[in-house]
Amino acid sequence: MVTLRDSEISYEASNIHLTIGHSQAELLNNQLGKVGQENLRDLKVSDFDILTDDSGELYVSKVTSELTTNLQGDQTEEFEPEGGRMYETKTAMCPLASFLKYLEKRNPNCSALLQRSKDDFDEDGNSWFQNKLLGKNALSDMMTSISRAASLSKVYSNHCIRATCITLLNEAGFEGRHITTISGHRSEESIKSYCRDTTNKQKREMSKFVSEFTTVTETQSQNLTVELTTV
Repeated sequence: MVTLRDSEISYEASNIHLTIGHSQAELLNNQLGKVGQENLRDLKVSDFDILTDDSGELYVSKVTSELTTNLQGDQTEEFEPEGGRMYETKTAMCPLASFLKYLEKRNPNCSALLQRSKDDFDEDGNSWFQNKLLGKNALSDMMTSISRAASLSKVYSNHCIRATCITLLNEAGFEGRHITTISGHRSEESIKSYCRDTTNKQKREMSKFVSEFTTVTETQSQNLTVELTTV
């Protein structure tokens, strides 16, 4: 699980290539649960849209459905929930702002959403990317590269992003059936492996409950002893 401090450090890093990596990592965060990592390179800009919800808040969401393959090998389009949304937070770590910045600096000659960054470019220039699709190795090692470049406390994998998202939602008390609509898992049973341990807060609360019960029991025992002595 990615720690809050590591997330902050990587956002605050001045390396422009980390800025690029973060924008792409935000996309991974939104999409790893919905499409396999092997299909991420197929994503296009047209697969996403900036929308406004019924409260007038802006968010980015994937607007195309995924094709699935049945046992006969035919491709079918099954019903799927809308999936995750990345809302505007208007903070220094706003995911929507990162997404918009990423779109602004893409190479317009390449239709792929995830593009390979230029080795050398002007930060104020129009494009930071080559007319090339992001390579498989660069994609699979994205979080590893960000971890090392930003000197994070540990080296994370792309899967850590997904695990962090699911774990945080579980710790916040969201029901498993709701988490699966975002993670892409087909059942609540599938996400139990991400939530095998209790949080520090839960451990403290459980310890406090047991301690309070023990204290109450001890007090009752003392009172009973006093009553028997009196009699």
